[in-house]
Amino acid sequence: MSTRIVSTEPPEKATSTVPFHRKISYSLTDTAGNLLYCVISSYLLYFYTDVFGLSIGIAGMLLFITRFIDAIDAPIWSILIDRTKSKYGQSRPFCCQLMLLDRFEYSFCNAHLLSAIQSGQ
Repeated sequence: MSTRIVSTEPPEKATSTVPFHRKISYSLTDTAGNLLYCVISSYLLYFYTDVFGLSIGIAGMLLFITRFIDAIDAPIWSILIDRTKSKYGQSRPFCCQLMLLDRFEYSFCNAHLLSAIQSGQ
């Protein structure tokens, strides 16, 4: 039988702590991001109800559904990006593919709007 000696001394204090100014800068960055989200959401709610003519319940449900989809979508994307190993990096392949898709959609929408304007509709 072997015996193990367990030390009763407290563990050493961690030598790599995050400095206070970095904690403040991170929290201010997060605060700015949330403030921007709140301003954009408030404007969208105003636009959907007063300009677009939706009822308040439908506009609120629309905002809720998009945030719910985002809550499910963000962890999936983070898992995909974390497991990606390519010579271009982790997230660049996804960014390039989405950029090409975005350019196609933008071109299609512009062509459709241009033809609608020219035809007088």
